[in-house]
Amino acid sequence: MKERVDEIAVTDLDKTAYQIWHIVNDEFYVGQEHAVLYRLTRDQVVGQVHQTRRLHFGGDIHGQIELHPLALVNG
Repeated sequence: MKERVDEIAVTDLDKTAYQIWHIVNDEFYVGQEHAVLYRLTRDQVVGQVHQTRRLHFGGDIHGQIELHPLALVNG
């Protein structure tokens, strides 16, 4: 599950941490309400998204907006 969170956090920059939590939660747990599963809490996923993006972009607060799809400048 952590690997999937990391993947979405880096590839879908337009998604917020809470949107990523809903995506991953639906992928892993819908239809398995009665199974005993190890899962990440919403707070753990949100923290993982922030940490992954910080590591991926080198801690630069502006690094995320310099890349597509968030960059507003072509070229």
